[in-house]
Amino acid sequence: KLVYVDSPANVEAEATFSTDNKAAGKTAGEEMIKALEDKGVKDGSIGIVNINNSTNTAIQREAGFREAFEGTDYELLETQFCEGDAAKAQTIAENYITEGVVGIYGTNEGASTGVGNAIKASGSDEIIGVGFDKSDTLKGLIEDGYLVCTMAQNPDQMGKLGVQACIKALNGEDLGGEVTDTGVSVLTKESLAEDVLKKQKKQLMQMTLKKKQKKRLNNYQS
Repeated sequence: KLVYVDSPANVEAEATFSTDNKAAGKTAGEEMIKALEDKGVKDGSIGIVNINNSTNTAIQREAGFREAFEGTDYELLETQFCEGDAAKAQTIAENYITEGVVGIYGTNEGASTGVGNAIKASGSDEIIGVGFDKSDTLKGLIEDGYLVCTMAQNPDQMGKLGVQACIKALNGEDLGGEVTDTGVSVLTKESLAEDVLKKQKKQLMQMTLKKKQKKRLNNYQS
């Protein structure tokens, strides 16, 4: 019995838990439009840095992004490919910036890193960069203001639901081959700051609990 998590193969499975990349790409496009409009930019050209033209996940991420711009006055330029290499992506993004784009989208971690680094090197705070995937480097580029946001997949949710589905399948339950979109989280400067605050509060609570436990132990021993 098979249960797919993240990337399915061409074999039937009991259930699949993965990111709907087209929907996630559309969210990325909507986030860019929102950021541009917040700056008062209602038109202009936008560059796309993709991996290649054969990786299905990246193709879907681009398709969704382009769909978000249908009916707007923005012009989406011809996609350039970086093979997931951050240095190559930066060169591509720098060329887009020279052409006067108002925004650039990267479809994976390498592409997004290159986009953020190109915007950083340009010294401009007018270009909107939106990425896909999550890494410490991307989070740093967001915190420093070079990327507006990135679309982070939810591997914890995929894993949790995948294990639950395995248990059900082993217990004889028919899952019907259902495909579940585990979605993406839009990581912004604000959301990252909230995450840091939550972690700090959790650490403080753990420290307080340890102190209380130690005090109780000392009182018991005395």
